[in-house]
Amino acid sequence: MIKIIEKEQIAPNIHHCVVEAPEIAKKVLPGQFVILIPDEFCERIPITVADWDANAGTVTFVFLEVGTTTRRLAELKTGDMIYSFTGPLGKPFEISNYGTVVLVGGCYGIGSIYPAAIALKKAGNKVIIYTEARSKFLLYLNDKLEQVADEVRYSTVDGSLGSKGMTGLKKTLNLI
Repeated sequence: MIKIIEKEQIAPNIHHCVVEAPEIAKKVLPGQFVILIPDEFCERIPITVADWDANAGTVTFVFLEVGTTTRRLAELKTGDMIYSFTGPLGKPFEISNYGTVVLVGGCYGIGSIYPAAIALKKAGNKVIIYTEARSKFLLYLNDKLEQVADEVRYSTVDGSLGSKGMTGLKKTLNLI
């Protein structure tokens, strides 16, 4: 069992959670995930790691509340325990100096862009990030992404931030 250190809803049905997992925090790399079980009655679910702090022993993840298990996870509060938390799992992103890289994400997938952006920037790349959502209130981590990337572009279906619709991605890809 692991303890929830911080938990908040950052957009409708999208939650940000920081847990105490020192052994995982020491080993995780960008692109890896964990398997967690909120309580003994729930199924196992994979969730991409969005950030970690090896010194503090914490792991951060972002998830979308869509079914019974993620609803139960969303009901947990700071100080509660997660029944099972296993990782890091999966093959990490290949990090190298490619020159210019474009990271694309939407909805809860935006969370996995952040550690990749940090690692790719540290490797000497120009990092362009493109995020999309139905409306600007569904976008999150904007400040963190803008701090690490050379450029962040936004697209919303309703045009409330950045390009309206999916046209922003096409423009971004034409830049490289």
